[in-house]
Amino acid sequence: MIKERIVFLMLLMFGLQMHYSQDLPEKDKLNPVGTSFLGFKNRLKDAIRKQDTSNIIYNHILLADFYHDLGVTNEAVHHYNEALLFHSKVSDSTHVIILNNLGSINLEADQYAIAKSYLQKSLRLSRTIDFQKGEAVAYASLGAVYEKEGEYDQGLKCQNKSLRLFSALSDYEGLAVVYENIGSIYEDLQQYDKAYTYFKSAYEYFYRVNDDRKISILNNLGDVNRKKGDFEKAFFYTNKAKYEAEQTNNVHQLSSALKDLSKTSKLTGDHLKAFDYLNASIYKYKEEQKLRRIQQMNTLQIVYGVKEREAKIALLTKQNELNRANQRTVVFVIFLVIIIFVIVFFNYRKKKDQRFKIEQYKQQLLKADLDKKIAEEESLQREIQIKTSSLSKYSLHLAHKNKVLSDVSSTLIKLKDRERMFIKPKLEGLIAEIKADIEDEQGWVDFIKYFEQIHPDFFKKIHKVTSGNLSTAEMRLCMLLRLSLTSKEIASVLRITPDSIRIARYRLRKKLLLEKGSNLQNFMLDL
Repeated sequence: MIKERIVFLMLLMFGLQMHYSQDLPEKDKLNPVGTSFLGFKNRLKDAIRKQDTSNIIYNHILLADFYHDLGVTNEAVHHYNEALLFHSKVSDSTHVIILNNLGSINLEADQYAIAKSYLQKSLRLSRTIDFQKGEAVAYASLGAVYEKEGEYDQGLKCQNKSLRLFSALSDYEGLAVVYENIGSIYEDLQQYDKAYTYFKSAYEYFYRVNDDRKISILNNLGDVNRKKGDFEKAFFYTNKAKYEAEQTNNVHQLSSALKDLSKTSKLTGDHLKAFDYLNASIYKYKEEQKLRRIQQMNTLQIVYGVKEREAKIALLTKQNELNRANQRTVVFVIFLVIIIFVIVFFNYRKKKDQRFKIEQYKQQLLKADLDKKIAEEESLQREIQIKTSSLSKYSLHLAHKNKVLSDVSSTLIKLKDRERMFIKPKLEGLIAEIKADIEDEQGWVDFIKYFEQIHPDFFKKIHKVTSGNLSTAEMRLCMLLRLSLTSKEIASVLRITPDSIRIARYRLRKKLLLEKGSNLQNFMLDL
């Protein structure tokens, strides 16, 4: 009976939720709790995709109610908590409804401490926002918790507070639930007359709102009368409950009615009917459980299929994200490699261009240096040619001077004996001066100086290739040969005969250790 009342409370709270969800979109208010699971999931996904917080909360609540009706408590709690998470920063009627639903689910699961925690939070929040209906539901559920714990006084206090609130709101459905709860407490206290009175009031209010929960109240009325010993009334109410359950195809209430009829028949001594009612009750109970299991199995299969599909989609999404990340990484690496290649290529080109420019610059410098050296060499060659020419001219000049002086000297010698005696001393003096001029060594000093400027290493080379020391006359002969003078010209310069030149050349060849057939003048030119 307690569980039945809890189910009634849940349905009542859903009615409150539908009534007080003004903040939710109008189109979603039209969706009943029985809307298919896939519809709930699709709408929730759509709300999440659109980041529509109101619809996210609402569809979480619908899914939680859906799971709760099927007895899948853990999923129901999960979705209520998800709704609460999204709604944690807002204090309104929806927040109160979620807290009340969580309290009722924990009450069903015999988690009384947790149930009281949620319901007390709901009470505080309901008072804060002045939500009387939420407060009334919270008191009704909290009274049911105290009843389960055996604290009947506390339970009655809470139910009476809830009753006053529902009365002020003229809420017949709420009043019916609270009257039923109070009747249940008095039934537990074995105060059957009071229980009967409250159950009667509950029935009247459920009848007014045309709620099928009136069948449960009829069963409660029959149960109370049976416990009082008024079997006639007991049969009356229970048979009426049986009839209503058959008309509405309410298998659960039909099974309860048959079970109560079995108990009443047993007490009246009609054991055969009691047995038949009991068998019929068991049959209906099994039928109810079978239908419920089939419904749960079908729903859980759908849930499992959806979750499996979501898991596959999530896996594929992760794989796609990973693939995209890998692709981005590959593209980034390729791009980086290209950038590095381009940088390296341009650096290489730049360095190559720089090296080329440096080489060009070096070539230009080398060319300029070469041109400079060529110009210097040409200048030097011209200078050498000039000096050589000057030296040759100087040599010829010496030769010519010596010849003239020699001729003059010869002439004067011939004339000195033919002229008069008074000119003889003068002529002899003139001859002496001419001879002194011819034999003057200063001219040769100047000549050697010019020669060394043109051929600076000549004397060193001569000394290296000779077997002994060369005389001054031999050195002069070497210099004149290096200047390409003929033997006749050399004889004139040295004031000796050509035969003497030939003998001097022969002696020089011996000192130079020249082989037979070697040209002395060519040897001098090669030094």
